[in-house]
Parts: sequence; C-alpha cells; structure tokens
Amino acid sequence: MPTRTQRMGRKMMSRAQYSRGMQGQESVRMLAARLIAGEAVTPAQVAESVRPMPRSIGIDFDWQTGELSLDEPYQLVGAGVGVMDLCGAVTFNADWIDVLLLGDIPTGLLVESFNRAAADPKLTQLVMRMHTPGGSCNGMYDLSAAIDAFKATGKTLIAASDQAMLSLGVWIGCAADRIIVTQTGYIGSIGTMQAQYDDSKFYADLGIEPKFITSHPRKAQGYPGVALEEDLRDDDRRIIEQLWSAFRARVAEHRGLSEQDVEAMGARVYMGQDCVDHGLADELAVTFDAYLQRLVAGQAETPARAPGRAAPVTNPPEPAPAPEESAMDWKDVTPEALAEKRPDVVAKIKEGTVVAEKPATIAELKLAFPGAENAEFRETCNEKGLTLTQAKAERGVSLADQLKAERAKTATAEARVKELEALNGAGKGAEQPAGAAPPGKPGALDPSASKDEVRAAAKVEWAAMPEAEKARHGKDERVYAERRWLDHRARKAG
Repeated sequence: MPTRTQRMGRKMMSRAQYSRGMQGQESVRMLAARLIAGEAVTPAQVAESVRPMPRSIGIDFDWQTGELSLDEPYQLVGAGVGVMDLCGAVTFNADWIDVLLLGDIPTGLLVESFNRAAADPKLTQLVMRMHTPGGSCNGMYDLSAAIDAFKATGKTLIAASDQAMLSLGVWIGCAADRIIVTQTGYIGSIGTMQAQYDDSKFYADLGIEPKFITSHPRKAQGYPGVALEEDLRDDDRRIIEQLWSAFRARVAEHRGLSEQDVEAMGARVYMGQDCVDHGLADELAVTFDAYLQRLVAGQAETPARAPGRAAPVTNPPEPAPAPEESAMDWKDVTPEALAEKRPDVVAKIKEGTVVAEKPATIAELKLAFPGAENAEFRETCNEKGLTLTQAKAERGVSLADQLKAERAKTATAEARVKELEALNGAGKGAEQPAGAAPPGKPGALDPSASKDEVRAAAKVEWAAMPEAEKARHGKDERVYAERRWLDHRARKAG
C-alpha cells in the first residue's frame, strides 16, 4: 500500500504537464520522483522550481507543511462593497499541490469565505469576480447552503463573469441577486459529466488478467484491467441524471427560466450580450472595473430579479452629447450674457463641479493605485478626502522618499559587499567574517529585520548572484526577494 507521501508524488507527477514551460515540467517531475521515493518535499521547494499559479479567495498555506488556510477572502473597496476573486476550478479534495500547480480552489475554503462574508458587519454587498471553468460535484450542496446562508442575512450577492463562469461556476453564480457579464465574458456549459476509461484491452495485450474475489461481480467494476459492463454505465448514467436534474432546476429557479429553456441550451457557452439574451445574465458591462466604480458610487442597479421574469437587457447608457460651443468675446462676458449663451457652464458652476475637483472615491483610488500593497495608502487618501490629483501628488512624494531611502540602503549594502569581496580575495587562507553570507548567497538575517530590510538585503544578494543561480529563480529579482521574505518569516515563526 503506497504511503501518503508516495500518493502525493504520483499526484504531482500527473500534474507536471500543466506546469509553465518545459523546464518547469521537468523540475516538477524530479520533485515528484523524490516524493515517490519517500523523500519529503515542501511547497517552498516546489515554488523555487516553478512559477506558482495565482491563488484566489485569499488562499494561503504553510510553505513547509503545505497546510491550507484563508487570509483575506475578499477586499473591501468602499461603500460596504467587497470583491472576491474566484479564479480556478473548485475541487472538493484540492491540496497544496493542486493550489500551487493548477490554481484550484478547495470547496471547503470557498464555503468558509461565504461564512466570513456573512458575519462581516462592514460588508453589505459581495461581488464575485469569476474566472472558473467549473469543478467537481462533490461539495456542491455545501456551496449552495453557504450561499443561501449569506443571502439570508439580507446582504446582496453579485456574480460578475469577467472572463468565465462555466459549469459549477453557474451553479455558484446563478443564485446571485444580479449577474454581470463583460463583453468578452463567458457563461454556460451547464451540465454534468463523468469520464470512464476501459483499459482492459491494454492489460490483455500485456498478458495481464486481473483476478478479484468479491461479494458481487459488480464490486470490481472500475478497477484497472476490468472491462466496463453496460450495467455500470447505466448506474453511473443514473447518478449523472440525478445531478443534472438538480442543476437544471437550480438554474431555472434562480434565473426565472423554465427547465425546458435550460435543457435547450445544450451545455452551450455564450459570450457577452448572448448571455443576457438567453437569461443567464442581467447586465452587459463594458469592463468589470467600470461596473465596480458605478456600484461603489451607488449608480449600479442591484435589486434581485423577480422569479419568472425575463432577464432584462440593461446595456450601459450612451454618454450624452456634449453641448455645442458658443463663441464669446471676453469683453462681452457678463453674468447675463453667460447665462444666455452658456447655460451649461452656469449650471456646472452652481453645482460646484467647475470650481473644485471632488474627493476621489475608493473605486477611483483603486483604479489609480491597484494592488494590496497600496490598500493602506488608498484608505489614508479616502480618510483625508483627497482628490485624485492630490492623491497622485502625495503618492509621488512618498515614492520619491522611499526611493531615496532604498538608494541609501543599497549604497551601504553594496559597499559592504565590495569590502567582503576584497576580504575573500585577499588570500587563499583568508577567512570570511562570522555570520556573513558569500556574495550572491542568502545569509542569516537579524530575526527582527523588517520586510523592507529583508528586501534590501535580497537586492544586494541578487546583484552579486551568478547568472546560473539567477536562472533558478526565473531571472526575476522580485520573485527572489519575496521568497527571501517568506523564508525569513518562516524561520522567525519557527
């Protein structure tokens, strides 16, 4: 009986073909061979050999043990709106290998994400930004129960197919109060399936005839080398039909369609406006970010559709044409003349839109300063009531100060490296100072070192690192610095 480590090795070997690049695939196969041989392999070692897939819904894991956990399943972007990126296949038994190499989403962690959102007093609307091909049927009722519990709190759930909401993604997203699709977003592939492989002829060609002692002839069906009988196909087909019946009824109920309408779709995949026309979406958005900005500003429609009502076509309105310019001589500009010839300007002056730029919204700040690393800066700007122009100016000053400090750190560190190189080259018997790292090699850091200090040290190490060593890290200095920080944090925690 293979051990758990050996089973993980076989699983990793089967996933190797999905790794990025031939070099990454070969590296994964070598690590898988070590697992099959009984050696221990950590996620950190795999991450050093391949470029990891993006992780969604805030999935995190221990880089030594591979234990999965949730960090921040969604990001609050303002006005009680949270965005949860649901990117990847949702699979019931996904482990760190599936998350790291394939970008899969464990069903249990997705259920926990909905539970957290339901209990968050700051959240009133949750937007699922979806790019999923589907997933496994196991756990789908756990997902529907978690979604129902979230909606029972009175909060709004919005599904947005920014790229793809397919198969199990439709099971998840169809229960949303509103479904948005971008112009190149996909929705569909509604249905269930199971793959069966009859390898009995292959075994027979090898001269192998499996023998089983069973309580019933059907008990051995599905094992390698056993021919698949028609009654097994009938049993599996009955299960597939049961799942399909539940799937069809769920989509019909939540989308206000008949089950015949869903059946007629025939597992087709629709894009953009076709999704709206077939009742699988409520609104066509030009881009996800544009829709999110309108939602945060309170300009997007969010109420639930009434069951049985056809999905409305709600394309973004065309912008109003600009008023025709009316030439005016400056000597003729009087309050009366301005009101007569340019009433639009007078109206804007009264509204205050000409005399001053309005404070930037969270959505505008997120578009201008994206990424989790800028979250604190965006909150500060929002609290201060800064306009977008003021925020950009303040960010420029902050970056200039940071750059100046980084250059000072780098200059000091480079001077130390040169001094160390001089000591190393002073003679054959020259000894390296205690605790110092060879040029280009990771060295011991003060346990209390901050993230900026660790990154500064990594920058120096990278500058002195041989090209062959850089290739091991994908020739990406930022990836190397991030790994140094994760390794330092793990050592500090240990």
